[in-house]
Amino acid sequence: MATQQLIHDDRYLRYIFFSLIYLGAIIILLVPSSSYFGYTIVAAGLFMIILVFFEYIIHSSVRNSSSSNFSKLTSFLYALVSDGTPVFMVFGIVIYLLAITMAYNSNIIAGDVTPQYVNFRNISAIFLIIEAVMLNTYLGEKRKAFVAEEKIQNGNGNGNGNGNGNGNGTKSFGARAMKVLSKDVGLGLLITLFATLHILVVIIIDMNLRYFTTEGFKDKSMKERKEKERKEKERKEKERKEKERKEKERKERKENLRN
Repeated sequence: MATQQLIHDDRYLRYIFFSLIYLGAIIILLVPSSSYFGYTIVAAGLFMIILVFFEYIIHSSVRNSSSSNFSKLTSFLYALVSDGTPVFMVFGIVIYLLAITMAYNSNIIAGDVTPQYVNFRNISAIFLIIEAVMLNTYLGEKRKAFVAEEKIQNGNGNGNGNGNGNGNGTKSFGARAMKVLSKDVGLGLLITLFATLHILVVIIIDMNLRYFTTEGFKDKSMKERKEKERKEKERKEKERKEKERKEKERKERKENLRN
């Protein structure tokens, strides 16, 4: 009974944490100077999702195993890699984005970035939203499997047939499409392929910030140094002329006194 209540609560926690991800992606899109803050929110949401739904990712392989501890550990690691790869890949992408944004945050705030960076940053934010939608569906399927196993273990498996049959007709087109993808193609594999494409986008973002933005700052720094040298030269020239003028006036006064 307590487990059923925990599952019920986790569903609403998932809504809250995925809302954080959507909020962070919107901040990245609409407030470019706060990209660091947006990635932080997304990373926090994904981290909490991993903590809450970690049991769903590995539950079927560990809890249902009645073999030795070594076999349970093997099943645990296999489930961690096979089921957890989509979640961990997206989380790793966000950490990568957060790291490079942290390193070049001053450049981003100052606006000293290339147009290519802006375009790929927006593409990356859209990727994050799409990945979050797919992850929500993916983890929802894991949760349904967990609930079904709990009902079977509690002796309630006989009442599931009619309820599932009646509910399918009322599902939306998007839900049915996600179900087909999850069953036939593998939603986890789809998220992994999508995340791989996202990694290429992030590498382009990193290259733009690492090389092109840095060169822009070098040029800007060189211009500032030349401007400073020019002003210093003008100041010294002005002091020299002022000194010559005073010296000339002193000589004229001395000459007048003699006369």
